[in-house]
Amino acid sequence: MKKKKKRTQKLSEKLKKKKYPYKVYADRLTGGPPYIPTCTHGLNKIGWPEFFTDPLAFGPQGNARNIDAAYDYFKKPKNKKKLEAILNGETIEIPIKTLIPKWRNAPLYTLCFRKVSNDFEAVKQAFDFDGSGVDPDLVAVQIYVKGDDYQNKSRL
Repeated sequence: MKKKKKRTQKLSEKLKKKKYPYKVYADRLTGGPPYIPTCTHGLNKIGWPEFFTDPLAFGPQGNARNIDAAYDYFKKPKNKKKLEAILNGETIEIPIKTLIPKWRNAPLYTLCFRKVSNDFEAVKQAFDFDGSGVDPDLVAVQIYVKGDDYQNKSRL
């Protein structure tokens, strides 16, 4: 009985949510449920870019997991230069296994991070809820899977 209690306690500790300085907002794909996490709100207030991803990229748990993992990764002092490079216009590639090292049997894909402009259509969809326009001071970083770079780069 003691072993079972210990395993349950360890699992509970793993499942405790970390506190983040942002909220992950969700997108209604069909005008109703399901709500799929797509973007952060609150990071610009602390001097960070907002992160966003395609609502269908990784599903409800995967999108939020990848957004949180990106924040955890870039807040490490050794990775801050990579975030600076993104903000200076570079596209940075990070294997998912590097982003989430404790993920057993992680898929072999690479996530890409790039800064995009406020007139980028996905930014408008993620950050202009009421139709008043995107905040001109908003800084946004898109997360996408390497090879799924279908966006019009001329608008970056």
